[in-house]
Amino acid sequence: MPYGLIVPWVAAGISLIALSITAIKWWQERRDKRIEEARRKKAESEIDDRNRRALGPRLRAERLWANVGSMERSHEFDLPSSWVSKPGETTKIPDAEEITVRLLLSNDGETVFDVRTENITETAFTIQIDPNGLRSGKGVVEVYYHLNRLRIGQPDRFKIVFETKDGRKMSHIYQAGHGVCELHRVDPK
Repeated sequence: MPYGLIVPWVAAGISLIALSITAIKWWQERRDKRIEEARRKKAESEIDDRNRRALGPRLRAERLWANVGSMERSHEFDLPSSWVSKPGETTKIPDAEEITVRLLLSNDGETVFDVRTENITETAFTIQIDPNGLRSGKGVVEVYYHLNRLRIGQPDRFKIVFETKDGRKMSHIYQAGHGVCELHRVDPK
């Protein structure tokens, strides 16, 4: 083959190899950027999860009262004659048709504001919260609901939506035992 025909083929081959190397480098850089972006998003998500766990209220059950009567009369709880239990104790349930349960909660977390609740399970919770916010270190939350004897001990869930001191809107999901003095935060754990 004459020298004049080899040079264009060699030049074309070298150009093809250079183009292939450039394409491979571009693909690797793009892949590395995607991997780095995924790592960054995962790290941000983990930080957000940690903040959700750290910020906001940490509610815990203090006392549970079972009293005969409707929730409309819930402020008239006769505490000395109510059936009272503490965490870990079984509540003596009165033998009556209409029983209202009052669960007193305390907040071991930070003070939060603009608090509202959403029911997740079939039990209709009425929650009364101090209008000045859900304060740290105080038993300012009272949860009321009608007792359903068939559901005693079964889990009931409700969501608390709130605003932190720095203005972030967040929510936590809590699980209470129906007719039992217990409360656990389900999300975030």
